[in-house]
Amino acid sequence: MGKKYVLSLSKIAGRDGLKLNPSLTFFPLTPRTEEYLSHSAPVVELTDDDLDAVETGQLVTKVLYRPDPKYEEMIIPGIEVGTTPTISSTELDAGIDPIAEADRRGEIICVLRIGNRQR
Repeated sequence: MGKKYVLSLSKIAGRDGLKLNPSLTFFPLTPRTEEYLSHSAPVVELTDDDLDAVETGQLVTKVLYRPDPKYEEMIIPGIEVGTTPTISSTELDAGIDPIAEADRRGEIICVLRIGNRQR
C-alpha cells in the first residue's frame, strides 16, 4: 500500500458531538491513476447510511477506483462513463471485501476507513 493519512472530522451536520478519525490510504500510482490524479481531486463522500453504521460501532470502508475501461459501462450501470466510482462496505452484501471488489473492477486510487475506533 501507499501513503496513509489520519484525518479528524467533527462538526458534522446533524451529528452533534460526533468526532471521527478516519484513515485515508492512497495506493501506489499506476499510469491510469496518476493520469486521473493529475487533473482531479479524489472525492470520497460519506452518506447518512455510512454515518449511521459508524454510530452503531461498525467499520465502514469506502474504495475509490478507476474502472477497467473494457468493463466501465457494464459494471457500473447508471454511472456516467469517465466518473470515478466508489465501492462502500455499507452497499455490499455481508462478507464481500470492498477492496477486493474494487481491485477486481479496476485500479484502486484510495481507501477510506472510518468507524469502530471513535475517540
